[in-house]
Amino acid sequence: LSRFFLVDGTEVLSLRNLGFYKKSLILYSNFFQVSKQHIINLEYIQSYDAAHDVIVLNNGTKLGVARRQKKILLEYARRLL
Repeated sequence: LSRFFLVDGTEVLSLRNLGFYKKSLILYSNFFQVSKQHIINLEYIQSYDAAHDVIVLNNGTKLGVARRQKKILLEYARRLL
């Protein structure tokens, strides 16, 4: 079961697991897998607390960043700046 949270507040449920969507989202759009449980749209990051490895999204949601993903995320952010 996968849950998607849309910008308008809508929640979409799918019977497929996150792995089914991962390749399409990451390869063809601006999404990044921050942990086993979460794939986020990078355009909706409000802030990143590196000391606690937490991303805050525009809607206030706080998500932990896996240690393995932290370095990749920071490299990606540097390229954007």
